[in-house]
Amino acid sequence: MTRCRAPRTKLSDRRDSAAARVAAQCPTMYSDLDEARAQHAALRLIVERHAGAAPDYRALRRVLDLCRRAATAVDDRYCRDKLRIVEDFSAELFSQAEARSQFLKQQILDALELLHSRLYSLEVMRRRAAARPLGSSLA
Repeated sequence: MTRCRAPRTKLSDRRDSAAARVAAQCPTMYSDLDEARAQHAALRLIVERHAGAAPDYRALRRVLDLCRRAATAVDDRYCRDKLRIVEDFSAELFSQAEARSQFLKQQILDALELLHSRLYSLEVMRRRAAARPLGSSLA
């Protein structure tokens, strides 16, 4: 079984290094969201690199493990629902040959994008709640 790697471009290298700089400058205090983001990045990488030519049960096991770890990291129903969608489509994508691989990949990537957006929203809500004075929540 061969693994296909997407070629790295200067743009993706710049984007990755810029994200690393921002993360280093702004450490978050939300380890659960950071953990879920790490799982999200790994999931995205696995799905994008899957060639779809043959079943890949090792990748499927890895995807299911990452989904479960991300679901345990963040206690949010919407996130769990999106991760369940990723699990379902991944089971079909990684256990069959090329028949509908592009469609399945797109469905998985769409669900991962929604998960990423939700993680961002959760962090913003937590930051706003933390920045709000204690007396203002009583009014």
